[in-house]
Amino acid sequence: MPADRPDLADLLRRAGFKHEGRARGGLNGADAQLWALTAHDALWIMPRSMRRTAQAERGIPMPDPMKVH
Repeated sequence: MPADRPDLADLLRRAGFKHEGRARGGLNGADAQLWALTAHDALWIMPRSMRRTAQAERGIPMPDPMKVH
């Protein structure tokens, strides 16, 4: 991701990605930000059964499945 895009950095941060660093002088001499997402941090891509276990381990309240937004 280009280093001069704070809007994209904010989007990645909200999605759970962690900032890993910066690559200097990459494609066409431009700097790039490096972001990573591990399976452990990505509750939204885990199977539902694993997600509930991970939420309980982290103390994250579980939503009421009967509640409508």
